[in-house]
Order: sequence, then C-alpha cells, then structure tokens
Amino acid sequence: MRRGTIPLFILGFAFLIAAMLSSSMGAAAYTDTQASAGMTLFSQKCQGCHGQNGMNGRAPQLNGRADLLTKYGNAAALYEKIHTTMPRNAPGTLTEEQALDATAMIMSWNGVKADGTALTTANAASVKFDSSTTAAPTTAPTQLPKTGDGMLPFGLAIAGMASIAAAIVLRRRSA
Repeated sequence: MRRGTIPLFILGFAFLIAAMLSSSMGAAAYTDTQASAGMTLFSQKCQGCHGQNGMNGRAPQLNGRADLLTKYGNAAALYEKIHTTMPRNAPGTLTEEQALDATAMIMSWNGVKADGTALTTANAASVKFDSSTTAAPTTAPTQLPKTGDGMLPFGLAIAGMASIAAAIVLRRRSA
C-alpha cells in the first residue's frame, strides 16, 4: 500500500463526518415557506399583542429568545400551545396549518434554521429544542434567510468522497 493512501482515507472520512455534523446542527424540520406564511399570519393576528417582529409588545416577546424554545423542549409542545391558546382574543381558532406556520416562524426568529422538510404534527415531537438548535439572532429579522445554507455540508461530502476515491485509485495502482 502506498504511503499516501491511508492519510487520504482518513481525510475522506473526516470530510464525510464534518458534512454529517454540520448538516444536522442548528437545523430543524420546517420550510422557509412555512416561516414566511407564519410571518403573514403574525402580522394579521399576533402583532397587536406581541409587537412588530415579535418584540416590544404587551404579550411575551417571541423573537430573539432561545429560552422560549428550550422552555417547550420540542416543536410539538410549542405548536400545541399556539394551536390551543392563540390568538388570545379567540383561542383555538387557528387551523393546524396556521399553527404549524406560526411555530416555524418562531423557530426561525430564534435561530433555528429550516432544513427544507415540512413541519407537521407527525414530526413535530422529533424536532427538539436545545443549545445545538437554538441560537438567538442578534437583531430582529425583517426577511427570512434565503435557502442555500446547505452548500457547506454538500461540499464537505464531495471532498470526502473525492479523497476516498483518490485513495482507492492510489491503492489499486500500487498493487
């Protein structure tokens, strides 16, 4: 076996592990479309109490509060709170879709990135809120972030596969 083969295998696997870790940290099951719909709903039904962008209202602040998410522990608990008790002047009147959209919006406001998988009542319990998924933004967003954050994991995975392929080629040439 050539001397450079083993380091290439190790490098390849390191890139693949980095890709897996970076794609799973700080992202959760919801879509940018859901968060955007949640913002529209918020401006119609929630802003009066919670304030513009979920800040400085007479009701609890929803934006920039990672502690709010960790208080609920997962998206199912937050969804349930929204679906059954909001809006305060007409509790329980939001549809399932509206409550899911509002949940996604609150997640986006509190540093949880969308992974492109729709948030549903079936998967909400698996969306956990902890220090690896929540990182409160420093300022209130006026727009949702654009999709494309997933390029780093993809690039790391490609680099890992290329390193492993190069190691295999070198090994075959030396045999």
